[in-house]
Amino acid sequence: MKAGYPICFIAVLITGFVVAQTPIQPLWSQLVPSSSKLSNVAYDDSTDRLYLAFQPGPSECHTQIRGYDTDGNEAGTELRIGSFVPSTMTNCISYQSAKPLRLLAQDDTLYLLDHYLNEFDYLSWYRSTRITVDSSTTFSMHTGASPQVDIHHDHFGDITASPTVIRNYSKAHWLLGRAAVPTTDRIAADAVRIYCGRVPNIVPMDRATMVLLPPIVVPSSGTSIHTILSLAGNVIHYASLNNNQTMDMGAVDTTGALLWNSTLSTSGTITLNDLSSDASGNMWVAADRTGTNPSGLLYRFNSVGLLTGEYSYGRTIRDLVTAGDRIYLTGWDATQTTMVYLAAFMTDISTSVQDDGSPQLRLYPNPADHGIQVEGLPHGTMHLSITDIAGRYVQDLPGPFIDPISIPVAHLPHGTYLLRCTAEDQFITRRFTVLH
Repeated sequence: MKAGYPICFIAVLITGFVVAQTPIQPLWSQLVPSSSKLSNVAYDDSTDRLYLAFQPGPSECHTQIRGYDTDGNEAGTELRIGSFVPSTMTNCISYQSAKPLRLLAQDDTLYLLDHYLNEFDYLSWYRSTRITVDSSTTFSMHTGASPQVDIHHDHFGDITASPTVIRNYSKAHWLLGRAAVPTTDRIAADAVRIYCGRVPNIVPMDRATMVLLPPIVVPSSGTSIHTILSLAGNVIHYASLNNNQTMDMGAVDTTGALLWNSTLSTSGTITLNDLSSDASGNMWVAADRTGTNPSGLLYRFNSVGLLTGEYSYGRTIRDLVTAGDRIYLTGWDATQTTMVYLAAFMTDISTSVQDDGSPQLRLYPNPADHGIQVEGLPHGTMHLSITDIAGRYVQDLPGPFIDPISIPVAHLPHGTYLLRCTAEDQFITRRFTVLH
């Protein structure tokens, strides 16, 4: 295992949200009643089904899990996961009870980490549970008063993580070992190693012996207060929220070679919530802007670390999952304070929603190599122009136009550009990326 990182890597500094945030609208969205404002989503590729975990209401002291198909229709039996709270208690929320914290799905089995109140000592406890969907049977992997932050399941067994301790379980759910670890918010794992810690030190642990190995050191622009790790093949994706209003995003392979790193300068109060990789190699990062009007932020980085999308959403984004050409989000609907939502988007968001909220003008492929197709030009479009992200003129395309049109971009250097459309009564801007 290599410590440190090689000199040759891609590093990008993005300050002050250079790529303009694009408001997005979902393909579909479902609202469910919830009092805790916490929800989690999981996707089971073996059944092509989504699962949403939430707490229904203040007097319903349990975690509820509802199934959906990928078109947003309810599917399967709704699961109610008991929380050992006495029936005489009518306000679980004041005790922070029955809040889902993490949800995974695989082979018609769910893995839930939630937070509940024990009826015997009235202490706040955490629980990692395995739920078989077809029979609704549950098995508690680990329960304790110490906070838990993550769970992991694969064909080799189960892993639970607290901020300073990791427990490793066999496929038969026997505890194989536990070990103290550096402060950890989210783990990643493969057959032989568990990855924990905070940026700049991603710390591998031998899964069989539970022995910590030399850290993989990645660039950091500040002191991390929250780090999320995810593993795709032999690539570790990471996102770190720092104490100086910056976020570090990047990818490093399991040998320690840094593939790319980007630093974003933030403004206001931000919470970092989740990250996921899609089938095209893009890394998605979900965050929230907190305050009087909380809202969600969604970032998309391509496989070489170029920021290809920065999106704003009028709801918080607590959790996300990717499946095929779609990305699914869940969080709190600030305009309906007793609701959480589940919503679907295309991973190429530019084909499903546009910068001004209008679905009319469509631009693809995005990113592009040789050319882009533009469809849905407004009536009376007389002029198109292309500028770079700083607004510098690149290309002029005088009309009139016959929809659709093809625009060559092979001559443009790789980067992010704006297509500006001038019509009779409209001025529309679309963002696209050139990647050779």
